Amino acid sequence: MEFNATVMLVEDDVTLADLAKEMLGMFDIEVLIAESMETAIDIYNERSNDVRLVIFDMNLEKTTGIEVFEALKEIDGDFISILASGMITDMDIKKYKDIGFQEIIKKPYSFKNLKEIISSYLDQ
Repeated sequence: MEFNATVMLVEDDVTLADLAKEMLGMFDIEVLIAESMETAIDIYNERSNDVRLVIFDMNLEKTTGIEVFEALKEIDGDFISILASGMITDMDIKKYKDIGFQEIIKKPYSFKNLKEIISSYLDQ
């Protein structure tokens, strides 16, 4: 299964970012990694026409994935948004979906889980 798509991963954990990039690369997905809000905004300003999906880590070193999500939405809201967190409850899931995230995934994500979620959105 190949998607020939571009995904931006907002993640400050280099190990997780590299792992996700390797996993998604198996599906012919280009992964742009942003380790901060500033980098995410720069990448999105340059590549918003290419980026179809953005995965946001909930807790970044200097900000949250929610704040980065809101900043990118102000630029152009035409992307699929996924929030990733290691600690999330069912109540949190409803709250974050109400904010505008299409999907919430638990970290660390497995290859199978990541594949299913990406497939459901990029296969449309």
